[in-house]
Amino acid sequence: MTFKMTEAAAEAGKLMEGALSGDSVDKAKFLEALTTGDITPGLLAAPLTARVITEYEGLEDTTEGVVVRNTVDDFNLQEVYRLSFSDDSQVLEKNNGKARVAGTLPRVAELGEYQTFGFSSTNESYRAFKSGIKFEISWESVINGRRLNLIERATSQMARMARATEAAGAYEQYVSASALSSNLATSGDVTNVLTGNPALTADSLESALALAATHKVNGERVALSGAYTLLVPPTLEMTARKILSTTEVRTTSGSKTYISGNPLQGKFNLKVSDTLLRINSSADNYWFIIPDLSQTDGFRPELWFVRGEETPKVFVKSTTAQDPSEGDFDHDAWATKIRHTATGVNTGMLGVVASNGSGS
Repeated sequence: MTFKMTEAAAEAGKLMEGALSGDSVDKAKFLEALTTGDITPGLLAAPLTARVITEYEGLEDTTEGVVVRNTVDDFNLQEVYRLSFSDDSQVLEKNNGKARVAGTLPRVAELGEYQTFGFSSTNESYRAFKSGIKFEISWESVINGRRLNLIERATSQMARMARATEAAGAYEQYVSASALSSNLATSGDVTNVLTGNPALTADSLESALALAATHKVNGERVALSGAYTLLVPPTLEMTARKILSTTEVRTTSGSKTYISGNPLQGKFNLKVSDTLLRINSSADNYWFIIPDLSQTDGFRPELWFVRGEETPKVFVKSTTAQDPSEGDFDHDAWATKIRHTATGVNTGMLGVVASNGSGS
């Protein structure tokens, strides 16, 4: 990601990066400029953000396949709009004598009027929130102790916390601190929890796929195609891999044994997340199947970001009117913080099926 910074900030950042990379000349110049106030810590806000973003983008995005990333314009309540097709398409004269199959284009008679397709309001509203924390980068220690490693350690931790915030926003839509998430329904047109909460087996995976195929929106079944994501905690990783890598299935009926291929092969992409256990330490046997979320717009787990704030941002502010290089009486004179706007938003769990693996 690229963003604008002043020429002075760019020059300060270039000198800082040279110092952090081990260039002795740049290190001496950088520390001297900090000492004299030619470069204030505040001038480094944009270069520090650039460094955090570089490290942030180098960390794995563990939410892929579990949520859809969505950008909203601001922090205000955003009403959810879902694609709709409200017509009387089953009335033959409105479809040129042919009953319309759900999800297809209505037939139009010669010189006939096209029917209307658009968005419908759901009266459901959500908002993005900001998260952040102040960091104890002691600029006094950096200046006086020549401890550039404090900058490196702080930016690395900021990047890790930003990614962890995204992961929590995603996986909290699947698990709570003590159970499956309340987003997962146990009955209705979109039943997400398998009856009996079976352990992860080939048979229970087949049952989950069958349940997902029954999900309805406005009384109509929704056809979901393509590979599902199989989400498990690390404790179930090997079990999942064995099930999905099996190439041969043997079935015995009476005195005969029948051999067939594994119908689950190629049906799932495996996703292993330790965030599930960080949220719920008892989730060792939880497992989930998640459809291609691009097909469930308006009924899916999402991760919202405010436009222009899609990545973390660092701020550095003077907290005293004194010479910044001297610090105030108790603390360093500069406060450093990070802000991120990642927010988990759940508009539905269409096609998602889960089990806590308890067998009850």
